Amino acid sequence: MSIPPSPAGDKTEACDLLVVAPLTYEISKRFASLPARPGDPLESIDPIERIEDGGGSALNSACALAAAGRRVVAVCCGGADEDGTRALRALEKRGVDCRATILPGRRTKRNLLAVVEGTKRSFFRVEAPGDLPAPMPLPADLPDARVLLVDRDHPGLAGRLRARKDRPDRRNVMTRYTRAGLPDLGPFDLLQLPERAEGPEVPLPPPPAGFHSPASPPPMRSEEIDRLLSGGIQVLVRTFGSGGAIVHERNGRFTSIPARRTEVVDATGAGDAFLAGFLDALLDHAPVSAAGHRGADWAARAVRHLGARGWLDREPPGRIAEP
Repeated sequence: MSIPPSPAGDKTEACDLLVVAPLTYEISKRFASLPARPGDPLESIDPIERIEDGGGSALNSACALAAAGRRVVAVCCGGADEDGTRALRALEKRGVDCRATILPGRRTKRNLLAVVEGTKRSFFRVEAPGDLPAPMPLPADLPDARVLLVDRDHPGLAGRLRARKDRPDRRNVMTRYTRAGLPDLGPFDLLQLPERAEGPEVPLPPPPAGFHSPASPPPMRSEEIDRLLSGGIQVLVRTFGSGGAIVHERNGRFTSIPARRTEVVDATGAGDAFLAGFLDALLDHAPVSAAGHRGADWAARAVRHLGARGWLDREPPGRIAEP
């Protein structure tokens, strides 16, 4: 499933990627070790590295594509607070054209992510849950785009998504962290889902007090895959962290994409980087298999640095030789 250019003379194409997502702000910290005494707060140890940036799965992918030179527009919503202002500025710094709705009296979501050196483990805590309305307010003049990416169900988009389904030069993409409560996927062409690699779960020590360990759902059953592909999805991207990815196409073909062997500092946002590289290749009219390898390359860059977007400052995306 490549994404062809718009027909000659088509003036409606405003950008390569349009993202609809709420603003999120994230603080990432890297620690040399866990507290010596179980139950002690992680904050009792000074971090060896700390960064602050915007967050959110779809918006992380948007920043990566903007860094690669794509024309990216983000329709986003945040609270009229310091976190919302910082999250918006973080997007603009990355070259994303923001169409933001800032709501007085509302809070923007803020996350704290913690990585422990040498363990390949990360921990998560919602510092401020945010209280934005659902569905998110959408402007009447949404710009058109070759790819429209969302990270949750936005009822106000349903009609527009369905209208785009008849356009071979337009694609609708959803990225989600869980399979629970997936909406009607008929309007979507591509779906990305993270999963746990095959095999038994490895028991891990409990996370520090107040934190959670991010967990991916178990691998999909074949009947689940068939249901998604028969329901309108053309391409299903299943990511397994260090286990690589599998890309399923509606015609029954599937491609296994190995993960790049590299040092892992922080796996946060690896799936977001993978999706961004995948879409970047599709925008170049590359076949699905080549798109998967570009996604793996971008994901490998991301995990070598702290934070979901930290790699964009040190190792920004670029083209690779397709296998």
